[in-house]
Amino acid sequence: MNRIIEEKHNFTIIHLDLDDFKFINDTYGHACGDKVLSEIGSRFKSVGFKYNFRTYRIGGDEFLIIIKDKFVSTKIQ
Repeated sequence: MNRIIEEKHNFTIIHLDLDDFKFINDTYGHACGDKVLSEIGSRFKSVGFKYNFRTYRIGGDEFLIIIKDKFVSTKIQ
């Protein structure tokens, strides 16, 4: 991200928070929840290579997607 900013590229950051993920941990256990998060991360990564974006897990059930050289000004709730 620092490099993108230093090189003055446009970029978009998308913050994803998985709603009610606690239900998976509480119902199926944390080991299962970890596998689900790992699978979600793997899928983001494989799609990211195809469409040129990077995904980062920033904690718990939250992810950031950074799309370089794209700028989206719409905030989706």
